[in-house]
Amino acid sequence: MTDRQLVSRAMRKIIGDPEATTREKIFASLTLNDITGGLVPRTAARLYDSDADTAAFARAVDAITEAENKGNT
Repeated sequence: MTDRQLVSRAMRKIIGDPEATTREKIFASLTLNDITGGLVPRTAARLYDSDADTAAFARAVDAITEAENKGNT
């Protein structure tokens, strides 16, 4: 099986997973779109690309800060 087929299969599993978040499903859809071409309108892809997940970024910064503080004690 080619890499393209493996990634396509994985993305389809995410799209069909009832436990996947909306953001994960959108990511999977856009990835599948890049592989297969033309499923998702370009405007939708641009909206997703410009949508920064600031809460996840803040959590990552907090985790890094906490790890650094533990290393300094």
